[in-house]
Amino acid sequence: MDDDWAIVIGINQYPKVVGASPLQGAVDDARKFKGWLLKPEGGAVPQAHIGEFIQDASVSSGALKPTESQLRAFIEDQLLSFLPQRPFGRRLYLYFSGHGISPTGQESIRNAALLMANAIMPTPLLHIPGNILAEGMRSSAYFKQVVLIMDCCRDFEKNVIPNHFDFIDPVDVAKTCVLVEAYATSWASKAREIPLPPDDTVQGVFTHALLDVLSAGQMSGTLLKQSVKRCLARLLKDEKKAQEPVIQPDDELARILFNEAASPPRTLVNIKGHPAATPVIEFFPPGSDTSQQVVLADWSFDGNDWSGPLEPSAYELRIPGGGAKRFNVYAAIPEEVQL
Repeated sequence: MDDDWAIVIGINQYPKVVGASPLQGAVDDARKFKGWLLKPEGGAVPQAHIGEFIQDASVSSGALKPTESQLRAFIEDQLLSFLPQRPFGRRLYLYFSGHGISPTGQESIRNAALLMANAIMPTPLLHIPGNILAEGMRSSAYFKQVVLIMDCCRDFEKNVIPNHFDFIDPVDVAKTCVLVEAYATSWASKAREIPLPPDDTVQGVFTHALLDVLSAGQMSGTLLKQSVKRCLARLLKDEKKAQEPVIQPDDELARILFNEAASPPRTLVNIKGHPAATPVIEFFPPGSDTSQQVVLADWSFDGNDWSGPLEPSAYELRIPGGGAKRFNVYAAIPEEVQL
């Protein structure tokens, strides 16, 4: 969209933060998210409207970039300079990937900040507080919609006060603006990166799940949340500890649409454990107990299983003379239904 903007940050190395092991996937994850932003059937954000702060592969202690001051300069020179026209833009994407913390403060449980490349441990831990930046953009009505995505840890740092930005006071028109927040993990918890298919490249599991889901087609924020949580759980099913993403709030997720130029997603479903009789699949619209039968013209039977595509939703499967079973279909996640 011509009036959409984005800020993309990806940082792997923090040479002056004691105990911060170099990351392997944050930079590539940021590049991949930027790739989705540029796709006409994806984010459809103009190249000139993307502030790219992705760390160079060759990092030395004398060139610790990107920095907080670089990001602030972009915001002031490229975004806020267009005011007082408000809302200035339709949608702003904020994607941050790297080492993160949860600074202290009145909203410490909500706080999430990305450490910048020139951060120093123990001080100063230079950072960008994602939730404060996003809320300021929304409450000052700079954009009609703000989408914050943070793939980083949220370790609690009681001695760090979150930085602030000089926004104007909240305005009435902001009541109609939308803010969606997507955090890779819950407060005071770790986000993970692991080798992932198809080539075992180390990636942030949250960004991997997010981009998998976004690649499926047009969807509401509600479906995005449901599908990302499901996809992430499957990616980590063999891990000892789960990673619980936080994607909120539900009422504002329902008001936003992703991949607006794409077709709705269709997910492969495999039905196992029943005779060759053609199944009857009924679709249940959200909040309704009244079903609508699904046409299975493009389904096939291989002698053992039925398989075919369904749009994400809640379904009931019935086999003539063989009982029934309800199941859910999500975006980008093949579903197996066992009778």
